[in-house]
Amino acid sequence: MNLYILDRTVLADLSKFGNSPKSGDTVIYFRKAQDPQTIESKKLISMGIDVIQTTDLLDKACVKEFDSLGAKFIRTWFLSNGKDISLIGDLSLGKSYAYEIARQSNPRQQIWYGEIFRRIITAYPEIKYIFSDIQDGGGVFNLSPASMPLRLLTSSVAKSLDCSINYVSYPQVIPFSFSRPKRYSWTKLIRGWISGLRPAHLFTRLKTIRKARESKNAGKIIYIFVGRGLSILGELLANRKKFHVITSFLGIKGAGYIRYDHLFVLPKVSDILVVIRLLSHLKRLVAGKNLDAGSATLNKINYTPHLARSTLNVIQNEIFPFLFVIAQTRKLQKTSNFDALLLNGMGNEPMGNLAMLTQKTNHKVYLSTHGLNIHRSVVYGPLVDNAHVTHLTHGTDHIGDRRTHDLNTPLLIEKSVGNTLTTLMNDIRGKHVSTSKKRLLVLCFGHLDAWRADRIFSCDKYYIDLYEIFKTLIPEGWTISLRGHPGHPHEMEKMIAKSFSLETKILWDKHSTLNDALLAHDCVVSNLTSAFYQSLYAGWPTIFYEPTPLGDLGPEDIADNPVLFGLPVAKDLERPVTNKPDQLLCMIRETLDPKSMVSCFPKLFSNELAPRFIGPEPANSEVLLADFLEDNFFTKDNFFRN
Repeated sequence: MNLYILDRTVLADLSKFGNSPKSGDTVIYFRKAQDPQTIESKKLISMGIDVIQTTDLLDKACVKEFDSLGAKFIRTWFLSNGKDISLIGDLSLGKSYAYEIARQSNPRQQIWYGEIFRRIITAYPEIKYIFSDIQDGGGVFNLSPASMPLRLLTSSVAKSLDCSINYVSYPQVIPFSFSRPKRYSWTKLIRGWISGLRPAHLFTRLKTIRKARESKNAGKIIYIFVGRGLSILGELLANRKKFHVITSFLGIKGAGYIRYDHLFVLPKVSDILVVIRLLSHLKRLVAGKNLDAGSATLNKINYTPHLARSTLNVIQNEIFPFLFVIAQTRKLQKTSNFDALLLNGMGNEPMGNLAMLTQKTNHKVYLSTHGLNIHRSVVYGPLVDNAHVTHLTHGTDHIGDRRTHDLNTPLLIEKSVGNTLTTLMNDIRGKHVSTSKKRLLVLCFGHLDAWRADRIFSCDKYYIDLYEIFKTLIPEGWTISLRGHPGHPHEMEKMIAKSFSLETKILWDKHSTLNDALLAHDCVVSNLTSAFYQSLYAGWPTIFYEPTPLGDLGPEDIADNPVLFGLPVAKDLERPVTNKPDQLLCMIRETLDPKSMVSCFPKLFSNELAPRFIGPEPANSEVLLADFLEDNFFTKDNFFRN
């Protein structure tokens, strides 16, 4: 028999391949998007060909093990005999680069592929030939082939089981869900320097540096990395004049301005020497030496050399420009002379660098999340599990969501004060019209930067479930628009829509802001995005839908989903949250009734439930944040007030 292990090929195209499967052969495919309505699977089965979807080969216990091994590798590959060999002063390169390694090479996903191949080959000892379309770079994300060399990994697994794989390419493949370009390069570095020479930026920066050195501002300088909505807070703090405010965004009234990437500075020679030693350490791991560091062995397959190779490729491609970024963040700390630091995201390395550089200083460091997160932290990094950072959460139910929970992580300093993203919705609050025109806005799948293994292919299931529902709703007079996340391509979504004959029946929302999009629709279906809470707070009936990971192997109750946090897992509430397609359809229809739970929930959410999920005063979150920062920083006993 022949075995076909397919990752990106549409099953309808198998007949176009010279050695197409015949009766007695087995086809195993990774993604539901390869056969969205299982039409082709049924055809193959009728021809005497076995067809298996890879999730049928897994169980929750093994997927949990993938996650644990991947997380352990990210935390430990830079250790030798328990010692961090990546330290440059107080900054750990291994920890600083953890998020980027997870994004670019995703050890959890690599282990997933390797274990699938091991299980398949073990289950079919009578195999004659194995054909596979696995490509380096991964099938879900458009990654650099070097950062995820899946062909080398899978061929190694096969070789350990005395098999070989014939790698093939097919004419039509499933488009990538989205791309993950590398974050640091010489080009980006040089562009930053050139950008900083523009007169407005240069003169404002020089003026800011001069003022930061004036004695009247000593001891009260706060530097703010401006993210979504934080410009409002920066202007408010500057206007109050308790803090001397410096931000990363030009044009905030009353605030100074310095951007780290505009600063020209060379890395230290000692930093370069550490990197050279670190690369040598990785090369030894690739060669099968020093396996005590980041050891990742599962079912007698040692993944450490493969994961180390990916990490080596990621670091080699980016580390020397990144050394300049480290030098720039050090210089930012020196030139801005800040006493307090407000960060706005988990995955930004310069912010992480500053968090590490202030571990043993008297600086006050605060973190306001990049968005209204409804998921747990899924990957290690300098802004996760860090006990000296005060985490400003957006609701009491979100206390603890910034801990990775994959080790005995420390208790964190956490305060529920809200998030400025709610204030951006104030202009449209109260403008929702209760009489529905059956206009449904669907927010596209929320990709996490570093997925857990059990969520790798959930994006396919999300759209397949929705398109099945659309086929029912459109004849009922519904108009349906899909709104994508900025910067994500949508070829995959459109390809699946075509398989349902919906490519001309659904619209792609082009409104420039979420507010404008909401005003043009009556109700919303959401996934992992800040817009879930924002839409509810604005007053729009909004339903959260997250497919159960691994299909029937996932938790029956969505509240038991290990990725989710906040409202989706609030078991004590009747809420518009589901992981069941038929229930989602019912909830969408319930939005036509202004007295239904789905229609009434936004009012409850914005008032009685606000402290739990979006802060005690979501209409004035910037005021609460400003009050907390000033009170916490300028009160002498602020250590105890935490």
